Amino acid sequence: MPEFDQLPPVRPLPDPFAWSDGSGCSAEFKDLARRRSEIKAEIERYGFGTKPPRPEAIDANYNNGTLTVKATEYGETLTLVSRIKSDRGAFYCLSRSAQSL
Repeated sequence: MPEFDQLPPVRPLPDPFAWSDGSGCSAEFKDLARRRSEIKAEIERYGFGTKPPRPEAIDANYNNGTLTVKATEYGETLTLVSRIKSDRGAFYCLSRSAQSL
């Protein structure tokens, strides 16, 4: 796939059944899995950006309904703290930075 700044501007909406490589299109049901995979790859690359590598170190601790995760990269640590509450079998997670607790 080309880099984002190398993509041509597209004024009209693109054909949702056209292959990303420009080789044609298909509205056949058997081809939808391939097209869905292409769309997913495009959204991941151009919409969200590439997934970063795993940090150098990850430490997680759960105590009294609070999950604390520490991720360290290049000597700096990011601390995420989430309170986890169980309500009728469903789990809800509210996140805040450690500094706001």
